[in-house]
Amino acid sequence: MLSDVTDFIEFGTSELQEIDEIGEPIFDDEGNTITYMVSHMNFRNHDEVDGTLITEVKKGKDGVSIKLADKMKALDMLTKYFDLLSEKDKKQLQEEKLKLDIENTKVDSLVITIMVQ
Repeated sequence: MLSDVTDFIEFGTSELQEIDEIGEPIFDDEGNTITYMVSHMNFRNHDEVDGTLITEVKKGKDGVSIKLADKMKALDMLTKYFDLLSEKDKKQLQEEKLKLDIENTKVDSLVITIMVQ
């Protein structure tokens, strides 16, 4: 029931070689190849992913997007209807909510940064 986007996508950076209009490598004045860094995201293989946690996958003009089940909504519903959580579990639930809020803020910031570039 609990997951995060890194269960489905791998993030990283790659160093690529600068090329000219015909695909040949570009070199600096000392003969070294010119490189640049790019960010990338790779979807994990299907055998590494719990598909029951994915509610939607779609391909749009900006690429592929994955929508995960809302874990906080599920946890809130469980605690509302089955008030079985101990104080320790309630504290952990609050910590999970805080972590989710922090992650959502990071994702929003990343999306804004990517859109600006």
